[in-house]
Amino acid sequence: MRIFLIMLLLSTASILNARQTVSFSQLRAMADAAPSEEVDMHVNRTFAAPGTIRHSMEITEDLFIEGYVLTEPENPNKDLHYYIHYTTANSATNLQCAYLLGLDGKYGIRFNFTDDDDTKPLKRYHRVCLNLKGALLCKEAESYIVTGLTDKAIVDVKYGDETTMPAPAVKKISELTDDDIFTYVTLTDCEFVFKDGAYINIYEQYGRSGGPKFEGVYPNNAMNSWASVICDDTFSDIYMLMSSRVKWRRSGTGVPQGKGKLSGILVKTYLPRYGLKGRYSIRPLSQDDVDFEFSGESSYKTIAEWNWGDNLKTFRTTTGVTDEVIAQGILADIGKGELTTDLPHARIYRGKDFNNTEVVKVGTPGAKGDRGAVNYGALKIQTPGKYWWNWKYDCANSVIATVSTAGLSGEGLYLAFTFSAGIQQAYNSAFYPTYWCVEYSVDGVNYAKVEGKEAVMRSLPWYSTYDNLKDTGCPMSSEAGMGYTEHMFRLPAELLGHEKVWLRISPARKIVSTVAYRNQENGLLTPYLNGECVVNFGTIKVGYR
Repeated sequence: MRIFLIMLLLSTASILNARQTVSFSQLRAMADAAPSEEVDMHVNRTFAAPGTIRHSMEITEDLFIEGYVLTEPENPNKDLHYYIHYTTANSATNLQCAYLLGLDGKYGIRFNFTDDDDTKPLKRYHRVCLNLKGALLCKEAESYIVTGLTDKAIVDVKYGDETTMPAPAVKKISELTDDDIFTYVTLTDCEFVFKDGAYINIYEQYGRSGGPKFEGVYPNNAMNSWASVICDDTFSDIYMLMSSRVKWRRSGTGVPQGKGKLSGILVKTYLPRYGLKGRYSIRPLSQDDVDFEFSGESSYKTIAEWNWGDNLKTFRTTTGVTDEVIAQGILADIGKGELTTDLPHARIYRGKDFNNTEVVKVGTPGAKGDRGAVNYGALKIQTPGKYWWNWKYDCANSVIATVSTAGLSGEGLYLAFTFSAGIQQAYNSAFYPTYWCVEYSVDGVNYAKVEGKEAVMRSLPWYSTYDNLKDTGCPMSSEAGMGYTEHMFRLPAELLGHEKVWLRISPARKIVSTVAYRNQENGLLTPYLNGECVVNFGTIKVGYR
């Protein structure tokens, strides 16, 4: 049947020659028509989200395809590194893949090889011809992949440069489609939503690559890609993915403050450690791909921002300065606004964020923190998990930002925040609400929810010898993150022009994470959930255009 399908498609193509060449469009059509099955990500070692349908077929005949290479063989930011142990991630998936663009510049396909050295002849911009015999053709989560190739599949390589291949598509974030997946695209008028810190803000002890010590501190092979939120001037946003093996991710200069062009390979990634469940992301291939003005202006204006970047133990509150907050409003660090919570029982204090611009060794005099940390750069809320819900009225309790939008006009508002759970200890890295939403009000009583979007909270790394984890041999969760995750919520323009606006960050469902190796999202928030949890906010900001 499979051979017949191949021959049928080839016989109807107008561009075939005696060598049985197939175009990228035809190869995609073959994958679309292939048998389907539901993916088991743990068995198949894939990064597809659970429930993803995969179409796949083995290519048993000589079948040739030509395209332009989009990536260098040893670029560290081509792909995720498959997680195989709480201390180890396999980098082979990154080294063994290459992205090719069709000769007409319309589609991209990812080609996976079986050995790290197989891709070395595939230099960026070169035109190559591959024989796909013996490979597996797949369509997975709107992505087209050919896997199982060896170096013998490389039939021909011709020199090329960026002038000899089709120019990349130049688009707004909102203009991206599934047809752009695995192509190199350029996004215009982009900028970082969170401008404090590095290109990825991670706890470096857990994000370091193995091998020689980079900058002399903490090599580690456990974790890999992390993400930063990028927005453009149309209120669209996308995640920029970057491997912890990228050398320039944290150089000490911080991220550009202005806007510009962002280029890279468009992917649709499932990243359990971050809570990304398959939305578009972009992987820059070099620092030049992040072509933003370092000292330029933003497309947005800040109304209020809480970032706790002064590295002090105290809060500035409506009643003065205090180490811990009880029934007091926390004043914004930038602009004007007040931050409160309706939690009935909680300890609120300052703790670690991981948005230091530098990697600092332990014990460095005068440092704000080590390993990428800022020691007092976050707001920490410690409380039994049950108090995140108001059981009397059956609604969530919240962190509440209040701002004034009086006299302001523009195209709309946004609320953005970074958050995580835990303090790198297992006992308080569970029993926290997993899914969060944003609600808004102009009277403080009647709230509306931002529909169609939720933020997933992940715990910071932790190590434990809990009895329920001993049998797994992996005392740290495979879903623990490397830092704070970033989120941006668009708000209605009708909220502008009010003396006071209330914005709530709330649990969206009665689901909590548990202490588990994977699939942590299996707990239930109940009035009897007395397990202590810690919820951290690194930055909360309100802005508009």
